[in-house]
Amino acid sequence: MRARLFFCLLFALGCAVARAAPAPIEGFWQITDNRGTPQSIAVVYGHDGLFFCRMIAIYDDKTGKLSETAENATERAKGIKGKPLLVGLDFIWNLKPGNGRHYRGTVINPDDGHTYVCKVWYDEQRKKLAVRGELLLFGQNQYWPPVDPQNLPETLRVQLDKLVPEIPPN
Repeated sequence: MRARLFFCLLFALGCAVARAAPAPIEGFWQITDNRGTPQSIAVVYGHDGLFFCRMIAIYDDKTGKLSETAENATERAKGIKGKPLLVGLDFIWNLKPGNGRHYRGTVINPDDGHTYVCKVWYDEQRKKLAVRGELLLFGQNQYWPPVDPQNLPETLRVQLDKLVPEIPPN
């Protein structure tokens, strides 16, 4: 009887821990503007216990189709030292688990090079990745829908465990 009670308690505890675990932020995400128009595709990946976010493709504003990838990248981050290409840029870095399901790190604005506190979490209701940039008490949220890697061109299906962070200079 005690053994059965022990296993029931162990099972209940396991279910509670599984439910409390943070939803995954790792994967492919579509960055959209305020109207929901796709702007780019980013990948969130883990490395040495931290998470990073890298731009891997940019959409053409006029056609709505992918226009830049690693093979043909031209657009540059004008505000970052050395003006690196946007495609391939780690623009969010050092995300660490914080309180609850939130991860906290740094985000850089590629247009002016300013860095901000960044919070990232998976929003269960919206089924999107929530990304918040903050300056003091003020901030702005963006919600990025997931992208199924099978719907991406073969060249964009990067192996997440093979990515190594390259934090831009500021």
